Amino acid sequence: MSKSVILPFIFLVLITNCTYETAVPVFDCEDSDLTFQVLSLTEANCGQSDGKVVLEAMGGSPPFQYQILNESVQSDNSFFELSAGNYIFMVIDSKKCEQSISVDINNVDGVTITSIDQENTTCGESSGSVTVNADLGKQPYEYKLDDANFQSNNVFSNLSNGAYEVFVKDANDCE
Repeated sequence: MSKSVILPFIFLVLITNCTYETAVPVFDCEDSDLTFQVLSLTEANCGQSDGKVVLEAMGGSPPFQYQILNESVQSDNSFFELSAGNYIFMVIDSKKCEQSISVDINNVDGVTITSIDQENTTCGESSGSVTVNADLGKQPYEYKLDDANFQSNNVFSNLSNGAYEVFVKDANDCE
């Protein structure tokens, strides 16, 4: 007769929680050749927010991101609707190296009256005239006397004796 013997087996299972970190090499940005420049600049006109700056990044590790200090980062290298003032522009490459540059957007004044030629009126008649000459700003110019509507002609005729306030407006609505 045979007997079966069941021998107890003890299994020892050791479960451990293993973690590891992969060392990422650190890039020293002092070794970066990242630079950038202002490719084009358009000044703001007559107090408006119509200035523009286009930047160009060179060297470094593309892709580049661009930013006005303390504003949102963007991938586009163009900045629009800028008013007059000083801006700190930054470029950041894929290795997080960055460079900055200070750029002034100037306010281009509007039109300026350069001279006013007048023909005096004859006593009691409306025969006087004023010719307004202007420069700067963006052409075409429009002209007006006192509270009248603007007109394209810079000559005002048939004026009676008196004082007139002269206004000139350019194509950007700068007076």
